[in-house]
Amino acid sequence: MDANSSFELLDLIALQRYLLGIDKPVALAAGDMDENGDVDIFDLSLMKRILLHP
Repeated sequence: MDANSSFELLDLIALQRYLLGIDKPVALAAGDMDENGDVDIFDLSLMKRILLHP
């Protein structure tokens, strides 16, 4: 994920790769979609929902 104020498909892919242990994101806090302090599968799910149903 990058540190800008919006996200796009590439950010979703970056978060998925982070959760799989493949990559490390630039701005991990930007991936905390539910703002609970953790970046996890629930954040990925929320990001997918927002991207698919704007």
